[in-house]
Amino acid sequence: MNPTLEDSEYVVDSKTFAMNLLLYWFRVQAVITNHNLRITMPTLLLLVVPYRRTHQKILVKDIQKVEMQAVFMVKRCMLGIIVGYFAFLMSSSSLILSVFLWCMSFILILNSRPVVVEVLGAKHDILRIEVCFYEKSHIRDFLKNMNQEEDNLISFHESFKTTHVL
Repeated sequence: MNPTLEDSEYVVDSKTFAMNLLLYWFRVQAVITNHNLRITMPTLLLLVVPYRRTHQKILVKDIQKVEMQAVFMVKRCMLGIIVGYFAFLMSSSSLILSVFLWCMSFILILNSRPVVVEVLGAKHDILRIEVCFYEKSHIRDFLKNMNQEEDNLISFHESFKTTHVL
């Protein structure tokens, strides 16, 4: 059974990595199928509002290197602090707006230290994905399986060349 974007649980097996961003709001899914890496992820407007989904399909053999690093987004953290300050100011006049702004502030500050995964090709960056810091182990397992898939593909091509020489 293939996971769908509507699944609410994390799906981590040898061929699939799926995660939710921002407290189950947005879904990112990466799947290895037939030597392709397919990634579906939302495009966020102002770091919060999803306004479309992007789909990318990459041949695993085109991937030269995958880098994973933790970064600190100062602007995102500062924006979270400013939104929290406005939430504090609004707490006396509008409780609903204040609670909403506190939640936004909390989300922005939590996501100020994402794990950035860069998929590098021969000539340029193919893809850059930001995932939440608590998903580091899941994405690491998926990348390990993706590298094994790439090694299997390379060994298949080399064995095909040696057995089918003219």
